[in-house]
Amino acid sequence: MAAHLSRRFELLSRPPDGVVAGPTAEHRGRARGIPGPPTPVRLASLVVFALGAIGVGCSSGAASDGQLSSPGVPRTLADGSRPVTLPPQLRRYRGLPVVGARTLSAHSTALRSCPPDPSLRGRTSLAGAWLSNDGLSVGYYVKDTPPLWACDAARSAGRLRRCAGGASPVRTPDRVARAGGSVGMCSGSKRVAFMWIASPARAGWALVDHGSFWVAYRTPKSRLLRISGTKGVNPQGSFRIAIAFLEPGGRVFAEEIVRGFVAG
Repeated sequence: MAAHLSRRFELLSRPPDGVVAGPTAEHRGRARGIPGPPTPVRLASLVVFALGAIGVGCSSGAASDGQLSSPGVPRTLADGSRPVTLPPQLRRYRGLPVVGARTLSAHSTALRSCPPDPSLRGRTSLAGAWLSNDGLSVGYYVKDTPPLWACDAARSAGRLRRCAGGASPVRTPDRVARAGGSVGMCSGSKRVAFMWIASPARAGWALVDHGSFWVAYRTPKSRLLRISGTKGVNPQGSFRIAIAFLEPGGRVFAEEIVRGFVAG
């Protein structure tokens, strides 16, 4: 089944932090002189408000820790480690905290939780591995067939345990996405879904909506990225999630609703 991607620049009712929206009706009214210039009292209030906003918007290590301690925002990744420290401009998006997922190397000990399927050993190379607050995703390129295989693990009884995995009939990012993203699902204290997506060539970051916070992934040069989430998971076998794509410097250029399906 094909994954469905729809661009939604109007995804939420207000623009993301740092992004200037087009002129609203209120702005147009002021351009016509309705209402008039602010009074001295109002101007002073605006100055106080602006100073307060600057204080709230400043990002430092302490501010980032404070944001991650907000209710409903995880302070650790699935293995118990701290989230990746993000650049200041990425620490909040649309007024919500952003948690940094970790990209893992082929030498990471975490990959022991998700080795290749025994039938594939000796024929694989690492396509990518990512650790989020939801769990661990590891992708393997395979010599011969299937061309791409994924292993997903979630935290259970204090450790990461493999809970899903499967083959993809193709390995090219766009074709993998169109084929449904090879969604994997894990059941535990909450249902977690994992899915391949194809990041745009100009993207440096992909931010995945988790309701009360976002999770930021560095996008790989291959454009093939396996993300996870607990929002929009359908137990019948589908996964629907909002993703924002940002340039390496943090400028947002696209928001999409991505849908994927369990293969078969």
